[in-house]
Amino acid sequence: MGGGECVSSRAAVHAWQDLFAQARLLAKKRGGERSQGGAYFPLQLNSSGMMSIVLGGAAYFGFLPKLLEMYGSPEAAAWLSRAQFSAVGLAGYGLTIAALEFLPLGGVNPKEMAEYFNTMNVGLRGVVPGEPTEQELQTKLLQCKFWGGAALASLAVTAQLYDAACLRVLGTSLATTSLLIIVGAVLQTARQVEGLLEGPKLQRKLDQERRAIESLSLL
Repeated sequence: MGGGECVSSRAAVHAWQDLFAQARLLAKKRGGERSQGGAYFPLQLNSSGMMSIVLGGAAYFGFLPKLLEMYGSPEAAAWLSRAQFSAVGLAGYGLTIAALEFLPLGGVNPKEMAEYFNTMNVGLRGVVPGEPTEQELQTKLLQCKFWGGAALASLAVTAQLYDAACLRVLGTSLATTSLLIIVGAVLQTARQVEGLLEGPKLQRKLDQERRAIESLSLL
């Protein structure tokens, strides 16, 4: 039985390593496809990444039981720990993570970004500069937070259910939430690298357009 558990654990670890490598390749592939589509600059509306899962897990599974144990009773803290892994408790965990997405943890300011676009003489395709650009950025930011929060909440709850199943079958947890955070960090880093690579390309294109306009004004 012990040998079977070790084999299953190693297989699960190898599967997560393959997923980790595939996530990196997918990020690079998407970056190459976008680069072929024309000049653009990847605007990261929400840079908090997996921070909602980190804070939500620490607060929900760590801070709340400790707080109840300090100011309540050990029996109440034990009851809360059991209730957190029930269907209602996991739903509350997911809602906590979704709500944390709406906290201003590294998100851009639409007004400042619209002003920056005006300074750089760039803008969003099909959107008038100024207030319409600010409203468009605000709308996209809210959409990112809503759908991103829903996706992160689903992933976090699924990770808890998967770890609980592994604990029953294998006798050990695979720390799936930590693996999710690692994969999210890789994807976020890939986006940052993509932005660093596209920035100089966009700047050179803008410089070429300025020189062309200046040459026409001299005619």
